[in-house]
Amino acid sequence: MTIQQIVLILLWMLLVPFLAGSLVTAFMKSEQDSFSLQYLCGILFMFMLTLVLALPMIFMGSKLSTLAIIWSIVLLVVCILSMIVNRTRLTRIIKETVCSFEKFPWYGFIVIVLIFFQIFMYVYFQHIDDDDAFFVASAVTAVDTDSLFHYNTYTGLPETSFEMRYVISPFPMFTAVISFLTSIHAAILAHTVLPVFWVLLAYMVYYLLGACLFKNDVRKIYLFLLFACFLNIFGGSAVYMSTHFMLVRIWQGKSIIASVLIPAIAYLAVRTMYQKGNWADWLALCFAMGGAALLSSMGIYLAPLTLGILTVAYLISHRKFKVILYAAVSCLPCIISGIVYIIMR
Repeated sequence: MTIQQIVLILLWMLLVPFLAGSLVTAFMKSEQDSFSLQYLCGILFMFMLTLVLALPMIFMGSKLSTLAIIWSIVLLVVCILSMIVNRTRLTRIIKETVCSFEKFPWYGFIVIVLIFFQIFMYVYFQHIDDDDAFFVASAVTAVDTDSLFHYNTYTGLPETSFEMRYVISPFPMFTAVISFLTSIHAAILAHTVLPVFWVLLAYMVYYLLGACLFKNDVRKIYLFLLFACFLNIFGGSAVYMSTHFMLVRIWQGKSIIASVLIPAIAYLAVRTMYQKGNWADWLALCFAMGGAALLSSMGIYLAPLTLGILTVAYLISHRKFKVILYAAVSCLPCIISGIVYIIMR
């Protein structure tokens, strides 16, 4: 990778998500200054934006370059708005992030070593997976032909009809857009570069979940992360376990759902319901639903199912029935994606 490519990937996968997420969290009521929360909300917004733009453009026969240009313009506008709204808050977020290391327990260094060990395995070694013949090849084909699912990834011939269970969740187009904007080959991007950010994001979510469960007790949070590290590293006893998916093929949409999205939905739901979140918290949860619909067709029903279970648990303990309406509205991205799939298949 060249210096220019490194700068561009850090721009689109680190700075832009942080600024976009900061615009969402600026309107939240509680615990809004965590870097992990900004980054999570930013990635979820990028997923939602990809779904909203890519799905109609696929059926309209648009080009990948058109999608990438519109996608990048929207994100840059959001980032500018974020810098205006958060002109004094951004320094506070950075300061709070730096100060959080003052309470860093000694075993926190073990957690960091284990996390970067997992990242090193992705960057230095290689795993070949049969599903890449479609998922990674779709991104490569999109970049090479400047199209959106218009060519068969197995034969290279023009598609005569769409395979709806894949098209309805166009996550390969997210990879293709990032590849287009950074000039990094889509296969290298998927296998080596993006896993760095997906692994970090997964542990950011686990950190947020631990902070929510243990009421910001730093000692317990890092013990929780240490347990999560060992569980992920030694939990790949079967190829269909979520820990195995995270360990060897996190670049696939279904792996990100298992490793990141389901825990993120659990965190956002608990935060929103039990900590009396406002509309911005529900919006972040809606973005998570859109992200699940983008990543895999399984996410279209798994994400609402996860939120539904947590909503029922909240109703049993608090009996506030208006939360049903909020949860249903949050699920609209999955509901709409499901309807489109039924109509178009």
